[in-house]
Amino acid sequence: QHEADQDRQHDELAEHGHWELDRHIRYRHTVQSASWSSESATWTVVALRGDTGEHVEISCQFLLMCSGYYDYENPYTPEFAGTGDFRGQVFHAQLWPENVDYRGKRVVIAGGGDSAVDWALSLADVASKLYVVHRRPKFRCAPDSADKLDKLAAAGKVEMVIPYQLDALEGSNGQLTKVIVKTLDGEALDLDDDDVRIA
Repeated sequence: QHEADQDRQHDELAEHGHWELDRHIRYRHTVQSASWSSESATWTVVALRGDTGEHVEISCQFLLMCSGYYDYENPYTPEFAGTGDFRGQVFHAQLWPENVDYRGKRVVIAGGGDSAVDWALSLADVASKLYVVHRRPKFRCAPDSADKLDKLAAAGKVEMVIPYQLDALEGSNGQLTKVIVKTLDGEALDLDDDDVRIA
């Protein structure tokens, strides 16, 4: 799990007085397999630790799989016209590079789930301009995170571009200069910037 997500979770657990829960969370673990034993009536989960590369086994009587609909190795990335002409970096929230410096950059985040909102909260005080593009006003995220995003928007730290979705990227000489968004009815809006990153 990304450090920004982990830090946010630590903060939220502390804010609501749930530190005892935090000691049960295995950060930076990727589940490799889960197997059921009828003999012992337990699940055995094998996970890969991202920090050490070591495999660990965790046994339990109840196993809840709450990973959403993601394919973590090959996440779905929609096609946007002009992406191939852009020599900069386009990131998917699941495969976020650690070494990118967002300070003073103009950033476009497209999406309305936990990842999009978490990144918006993390980058609001770092980016020089932050757009959040979503096709509806309701976000699929923790209510507390949605409240924080609304407050950042009200304070002018985040520009909410609603109800729109990404349509195309434009630029010249490999430099992205414009992000084009459209409503579901086809109404277009240009986000003109000289240093835009798509998240």
